[in-house]
Amino acid sequence: MGGKLKKVMFSFIIFLFIILNFQVPIKAESGKKILILNSYSEELQWTRDIQEGIEKTIEVNDNLLVYYEYMDLKNNSGEAYIGILNKLYTEKYKNTKFDIIICSDNDALNFMINYGEDIFGDIPVVFCGINNFNDEMLQGKSNYTGVVEAIDVESTIDSILFFQENVKDIIIISDSMPSGKFNEELVRKSIYKYSYDINFNFYRDVDVSKILDKRNTLNKEIAILIVGQLKSENGNYVPYDEINVSLKELNIPIYVCWDFLLSNNIVGGKVIDGYSQGKIAAEMALNILNGENVQNVPIQRESPGKFVFNYNELRKYNISIEKIPSNYNIINKPFSFYNTYKIQIYIVSIIILSLIILIVILIVNIRKRIITEKELNRNYDELNVVYEELAATEESLEMQYNEVQASEERYKLAVDGANDIIWEYDFRNKEHYLSNKFEGLLGYTIYNSENLIDTFKKIILKEDLGKVLSLFEEHLNRKSSYFYVECRVVDRFNNIKWVFIRGKALIDSENNPVKISGSISDITERKKAEEKIETLAFYDQLTGLPNKHMFLDKIDDELLRGLKNEYIGVAFLIDIDNFKNINDTLGHDYGDEFLKCIAKEFIKLLDNDEFICKLDGDEFLILMLDVNGKAEAEEMANKILELFKNPFKVKEKNIFTSVSIGISIIPNDARNKSELLKNSDIAMYKAKENGKNRYLFYRESMAKDIVRKSQLIDGLRNAICKSEFELLYQPQINMNDSKVIGAEALLRWRSNSFGNVSPIEFIPLAEQSELIISIGKWVLKNACIKNKEWIDKGITPMTIAVNVSVIQLYQSNFLNTVRDILDESGLPAEYLEIEITESIVMNNIEENLKVLNDIKDLGVKIALDDFGTGYSSLSYLRLLPIDKLKLDKSFIDNIHISENDRVIVECIIKLAHEMNILVVAEGVEIKEQFDILYKMGCDRIQGYYFSKPISPDKFELIMK
Repeated sequence: MGGKLKKVMFSFIIFLFIILNFQVPIKAESGKKILILNSYSEELQWTRDIQEGIEKTIEVNDNLLVYYEYMDLKNNSGEAYIGILNKLYTEKYKNTKFDIIICSDNDALNFMINYGEDIFGDIPVVFCGINNFNDEMLQGKSNYTGVVEAIDVESTIDSILFFQENVKDIIIISDSMPSGKFNEELVRKSIYKYSYDINFNFYRDVDVSKILDKRNTLNKEIAILIVGQLKSENGNYVPYDEINVSLKELNIPIYVCWDFLLSNNIVGGKVIDGYSQGKIAAEMALNILNGENVQNVPIQRESPGKFVFNYNELRKYNISIEKIPSNYNIINKPFSFYNTYKIQIYIVSIIILSLIILIVILIVNIRKRIITEKELNRNYDELNVVYEELAATEESLEMQYNEVQASEERYKLAVDGANDIIWEYDFRNKEHYLSNKFEGLLGYTIYNSENLIDTFKKIILKEDLGKVLSLFEEHLNRKSSYFYVECRVVDRFNNIKWVFIRGKALIDSENNPVKISGSISDITERKKAEEKIETLAFYDQLTGLPNKHMFLDKIDDELLRGLKNEYIGVAFLIDIDNFKNINDTLGHDYGDEFLKCIAKEFIKLLDNDEFICKLDGDEFLILMLDVNGKAEAEEMANKILELFKNPFKVKEKNIFTSVSIGISIIPNDARNKSELLKNSDIAMYKAKENGKNRYLFYRESMAKDIVRKSQLIDGLRNAICKSEFELLYQPQINMNDSKVIGAEALLRWRSNSFGNVSPIEFIPLAEQSELIISIGKWVLKNACIKNKEWIDKGITPMTIAVNVSVIQLYQSNFLNTVRDILDESGLPAEYLEIEITESIVMNNIEENLKVLNDIKDLGVKIALDDFGTGYSSLSYLRLLPIDKLKLDKSFIDNIHISENDRVIVECIIKLAHEMNILVVAEGVEIKEQFDILYKMGCDRIQGYYFSKPISPDKFELIMK
């Protein structure tokens, strides 16, 4: 009976093993079959690396069928288990004929040597990852070849000595397994080549605590080389992937010989990797499958390895990498811009150098041109002397004949060497001379007998001819020392070119011109450059409109003319409302196209005597002259506003927006360009403050208001350090028993410079300048500290409410600020209440809900202030994590005389109570209001009926 039970159990184990190890081949079609027999499970990184190397090498062969087996001999061992595997593979593959088998690591090779021929027949076998290898292992096995796993301990020790020149002790960690003993022996055979100053300390089957004890007796300069496994305190081997964690506390540079050990806390070494082992084995297998005899494929006895070191560990132990050999690979090295973009940097440097050389060449060329021009001017002066001498007597001409000859030779050299056209006209003979370069420039052939004026008329553009002839006559009449003019000429192909004509006339004793000579320079390219520069300097590149520089150049003369003739001019400064939203939501390309569309529409509004320019960003300025009065200016402003009542179509999208316009009158509001722009800008910003989509004329009071606001903002910056802020507390009363159960902290500013400044005036300025962030933090901190102080004095704990601005709520660190203040003050979160207005919440409902929920999670209470005056938020009320709802004072003021207000308040109270939200009525000032609210079931009141905002000391007396 016992024998039958054993057979049944054995059969069940075989069946279960077959099911668990059933492998599907990689390729579906028929072809040659490969079995990959792994010693260990696929959970081991070394096994996965070998398998990856095999798969990457054979994946291009579509005619291969690959089978996998994992013997899992790390977790299972013994003759019984090997016997089970023998029977399993015999049964599983009895009908499968493999063409080749690849086995990884020693256990798989030993299995194949002992059982392979019986199970699979006499087929080629390629092995990899085999350590402790010797030829006796394959005695009688001519069909075996492969790659040996042989670590390079000498190279790794060399790298230790390279990095740590002063090392005195090297700890060698090995184990009692065959591979560990073999690797330890490799180290022992290698150490004799090194200096006797270095101590090699061998530890086999040791745990970390023993190494730690030993470490204290060794030198500071120490290193560890791992060639085997550690043991834990319970005597089990530490898995390879946990060795780095086990050795972390030693704080010693650790070197290894296998790549799968590379991780944090490991410096590195010359490592062998499973991927290369698998790749070489697969290449051998493919050669054999392609017809190569297995006996002709030699065993590779040297394992491929590479030097790999961890940058972070080298830095950790102050190991220099400045003179590292080129074959040392550094991993985890921080990004280097130079090393990453070295080629690009070289290219850019070459380009810059080329540009510098080009600039130098151009400068040299320009200097040569300047020298040539100076030479020409010198020749002009010499010719003038010659002409004056020619007008003298024949005897004088005879005496100067030789000098004239020399002068003419110099003149000829100058003409031939210059880039300009040299011209001359003889008034007595009516003949002129033009150098050969004239025909090259204009394409005309001018005959010597032609009249000079006719020549001018033939080549000079009609629009410039009058100016040229006028200047020519002035020079002949001795009203100018030289004749020079810039004008346009037309060549024979009707192309227009710019030239600079200059000359000097020789006048006789009777003041009649004898001759005139000079040069003609082609300045076309210079004019084009000047025109381009002018366009860039004076025109907006996006819209093509004149820019601010053009406007400022033009406005000086226009203002002066306006003041002189006493007419009215009007400047309109136009700013697009919410233009940033267009860029943020649709993109800057839409914003640019939108500005182009607006510019075109503005141009359509203008007459000939009106001027428009584009200022910075989305601002435009229109200047009207000869305006009859304010009514005409208002008419233009209304036309501008009317443009924006309909949407602008940009790239198939309709864009709706409006503008704010500031208007200044010339000369009443401004007598110079600076004042005009400043005052128009002030009026425009005032229009934005008043609701946008409107125009405002500048008033002097606006400037005073701006100055006042600027001064107040400056005062706010120093108000905290000057202790000018004060917190008052207005009690909140329980309607049922008329007891104080809380208060609202209200900020007051008692400025040394401005006196008592109303919160209505300074709070918006604090928000506008974002000073509200620091001020709000001060309020929150002081309110919490004071409340905790009252609790410590034995006053009944109560909730203090603090108003929070939208600017504060939008700060990414606001939640941390609240948490830090609560921690610092020691106030329990339940006694702090944050008041927010419904307009703040509804402005960005999704984001604000997240922030409010986070605040709520701290335990802080949340009240919705000024309810009913902002957005229609009833549909969102159920989503908000609020504890209280504060009715705005505007509903309470007339509740005792207005039926509508009573109905609204009663509905809000009922709605809030249905949602378990407390209701606080603000601004209760008389008994009639109190009685009505009491009957409606309002929970709490706040207002002058009970108490105005009072100092902390007075509030403390009330509570006592």
